[in-house]
Amino acid sequence: ELFHFCFWLARTYGRKELASLLAEAGFEDQEFLFSFPDYKLPSIILREAALAPGGPDLKNLIVPATDHPQFKSYYPTFSPERTWQEVIDNGLTADFANSFLVVASAESVEKLLPADHLGYIYSSNRHPAFRKGNVFVKKADGVYVERILINKEYPAPADFLLKQELVTEKYISGKIMFIEFLELITKPGWSVSDIVAWAKPWVDHVRALASDDQLIPGNYLDLTPMNLLVMPDGTTRHFDQEWVAREKLPLWYVLYRGLYFCFSRPLYFHVPKQGSALHAFQLINEIIGHFITTEADLSEGFKKLEHKYLSPVSLTPDYIPVDFKINLWQPTKEADEARADLRTTEAQLEQSRRLIDEARQLNEEVRKINIQQSQEIARLKAEEQRAIELDAENSRLRSDVEWFSNTYEKRGVFGVIKTKLRNFLKRAYLVILNFLVKLGFVQKRYVFKYMLEYTRDNGLGTAMRNVRSSVKEHGFGAVTNARKYALEAMSREASANAPVPVAVVEEDLYPESKMREDIEAFTMKPLFSIIMPTYNTKPSLLKMAIESVQNQFYTNWELCIVDDGSKSDETKKYLKEYPADTRIKIVFQAANGGISAASNEAIKISTGEYLALFDHDDELSPDALYWMAKEINEHPEAEIIYTDECKKNEAGDKSDYFLKPDWSPQLMLNMMYVGHFTVYHREFLLEKVGMFRSEYDFSQDYDLMLRATEQTTAIRHIPKVLYYWRQTEGSAAVGDKPFARQTNIRALEDAVRRRNIDGDVIELPTANRVKLRLSIKPFVSIIIPTDSYDNLTATI
Repeated sequence: ELFHFCFWLARTYGRKELASLLAEAGFEDQEFLFSFPDYKLPSIILREAALAPGGPDLKNLIVPATDHPQFKSYYPTFSPERTWQEVIDNGLTADFANSFLVVASAESVEKLLPADHLGYIYSSNRHPAFRKGNVFVKKADGVYVERILINKEYPAPADFLLKQELVTEKYISGKIMFIEFLELITKPGWSVSDIVAWAKPWVDHVRALASDDQLIPGNYLDLTPMNLLVMPDGTTRHFDQEWVAREKLPLWYVLYRGLYFCFSRPLYFHVPKQGSALHAFQLINEIIGHFITTEADLSEGFKKLEHKYLSPVSLTPDYIPVDFKINLWQPTKEADEARADLRTTEAQLEQSRRLIDEARQLNEEVRKINIQQSQEIARLKAEEQRAIELDAENSRLRSDVEWFSNTYEKRGVFGVIKTKLRNFLKRAYLVILNFLVKLGFVQKRYVFKYMLEYTRDNGLGTAMRNVRSSVKEHGFGAVTNARKYALEAMSREASANAPVPVAVVEEDLYPESKMREDIEAFTMKPLFSIIMPTYNTKPSLLKMAIESVQNQFYTNWELCIVDDGSKSDETKKYLKEYPADTRIKIVFQAANGGISAASNEAIKISTGEYLALFDHDDELSPDALYWMAKEINEHPEAEIIYTDECKKNEAGDKSDYFLKPDWSPQLMLNMMYVGHFTVYHREFLLEKVGMFRSEYDFSQDYDLMLRATEQTTAIRHIPKVLYYWRQTEGSAAVGDKPFARQTNIRALEDAVRRRNIDGDVIELPTANRVKLRLSIKPFVSIIIPTDSYDNLTATI
């Protein structure tokens, strides 16, 4: 059908007619600007001078912008991308432009637009801090592209891992490789082999910049087919390398990134060869397989690296590339076919009428059932209300009985005498116990203090029953070694109330295959030096400890073992005969120098970028180093990293899960809660902190952590149980090292002095306390709501 314009309808003017109208209105000086894909949201604006000979290559600018819904035809055989090339070659760009902007003035347009500007390209679909504009400027020796920030007032995010380089470059004539890609996928029957042949010059160009270890300098992150020119002689040249990474990048990542943007840019593809994959990741993996030999699915690694580097640039903070099915442009059905699909036979209409009658009957049945259901619900609600009323009546009766008891029984003569006598004895009992607890000698003997506090809080009867039970179980050792059994009792009580991680089913766990793929994609693969001093360790425990390191999914580690002059022949024999492993270094000390000296010797023979502290009878989970390496890749600024832990007996049973908080300097002054598994950045530790100090043996890790945390706040916590603290006879895991409390207190007192804290260190049964000396003592009002004089006096 033809649509005829009438005098009452809106009229569309062409460029020449509009220019004539503007001139008649007094705007003699005018210039048309050509916007692509349209004037509403243009990404490219070209001036008339850009269309003249000697300007930039219009195909490179306009053709990629025509891949827009409004340019698409309903006929798959029509390709706007190729059509625009013919339009440009025949000098019809101005007349065939989809829309234009007009700069018109009664004076001079040159006052509004610089005379040497030919056009503008905007990259604004990104975070404001990174939005840029490209200005094409004509100079005496040719055309230059000046790149500028659009929103200079926006700062880049502090954790941005890339550098944005906006440089001015001389315009180079050539054909952008991406246009060849558009030409290829808009032809029917294209195949993966066609794309492989197209991509080869680009892959060769990238490979020429890569080193032998398949890494490419970080300043070529943006080396995609959009930024590569094919010169008339067939050679290739790259331009506009906007993003620069600080470290080298895997070659496969740059290739995957370039292909992903090629496939994600076009709105539609022509139908490919039969049997071709239709999903982007599958296509890209198949194409890269022709250039790089790998069995891994590179898509996961690409998503992680792209999110790591480019998510701050995206308008979506959690940007992660997604797989998608390419859109195939299919022919629409003819109008008569659509009308034929709507025709129905008389028999079909009759069948529809019968179905409607049956539906009406069913609706009537449903209505009756709904009425019966409503009546039943009303009856149940009435019974529920009656039950509520009966509960309220019972509560009122109980309240009356309680009031009677308080009024006539407890406040009778005998009730008052009984109540006052009990309260008097209770107050006297509490006064005596509180007096004993506050005595100076009790403060220095925290086990006795704990027993008094336990008696005060739980009653004398309960306390005596527990003492009898302990003596019966352990003999008089329960009295002579009270600390050991008191700590065991406290540990049992704490364990009973400790949080236990919810059991997970196998499919909920992070699979080993996924970890190995992540490791392959890591840009940083640091060497971990595991520091392990030993002394008279059972071979069975040594075997479990060493094998837990050898079984790590992350394999870039070395185990540095220093035997601290063991007197046990079986310990030394086991270490000397341990099967050779180049990653395990073993040194024997002639004499016992203590755990700090042995640990320092292990550090001296280590070479890793990170030092991991490991006890000789403990175990690591197989994924411990994987999570450490992952944390370092995500937070390379970290100088101390620690994890959660639990205890494990020699039978392999786990208990006492210690799920730690994130870094808390206040809690560190109460206890060495960081514990295991702790990793230090080598350079930070040796240059700013120093090594272990022998005078704090058995609390040497606490002393080291206190000193280290005075030098940094770059401390990360991995909330996963990655360390198993062995429960054996003689292990600190069962509280069998009472002399460690002395060095523990000394280490904290030393830290208090270093930090100029005006306070006293007070030792408690399982922790410490720094009690500050307050120079100002403000008056405190204590508000005590109460219901009787007797209760109030007991509280006071």
